[in-house]
Amino acid sequence: MATNTLSWKRPAAGGGVDGVAFERARAYIAGPVTPEDGLMPALKWAFQHHPEGRWERIGILVPGQEEVRGHRELHRLRARGVTVEAATEPGALTGFTGPVIAYCPDLHALAVAERLPITCGIVAVAADNAALRPWVHAFIPQHLAGHVLTPVQPLLPDATVRRAMVYFTHRLTTMSLADDHSRVEGIVKGLRQLRAQGAVFTAEELIGLALQLNWPAGAVDRLQQLTTESFPEPAA
Repeated sequence: MATNTLSWKRPAAGGGVDGVAFERARAYIAGPVTPEDGLMPALKWAFQHHPEGRWERIGILVPGQEEVRGHRELHRLRARGVTVEAATEPGALTGFTGPVIAYCPDLHALAVAERLPITCGIVAVAADNAALRPWVHAFIPQHLAGHVLTPVQPLLPDATVRRAMVYFTHRLTTMSLADDHSRVEGIVKGLRQLRAQGAVFTAEELIGLALQLNWPAGAVDRLQQLTTESFPEPAA
């Protein structure tokens, strides 16, 4: 895989909080590398992507506070000045300018990381490659270690489905209660109709495109749940 440290190519439409994907560096460390072993290479990458190169300019995002409790290395890094926050309450990271390490991220944490508005770079250190794959499809990050996760390119080439997802994104981001489960259920109902009419797509592609279009994290979670049920992968 090409080791792009520059931002990926913008999608034709959608993405970002205002409808355009943020331009930022992205990289990942996948299993079988353990998160503990992947943390130092991720920190090295993070320091390379911030000109000031100081501990307090590095952020770490974990799925929840339970990942911080009892994790000696995260406590040690926090004592050095690293900002460590949970995706459930990102706190100081919402106005963070430096690179952010998504540590042991689930899909929710990756969606939260992508909605941090001014972060210059994101490096994911995976505990679960399955959660990482849609993000890799969406952004083609630089591979640092572990298994190479080959991105689906082009992502979701069915033009009808892409147009529908861009329309759904507009509804999600311009109306109140953007991550309301009932809205996502309506979206999946529309996608079922498209599938019945012959549209070709996978659940993983839909989730990747939702990340690329910068859906709210709660909506991405619900989309994952419903599409995995509605569009299961065929048996090998």
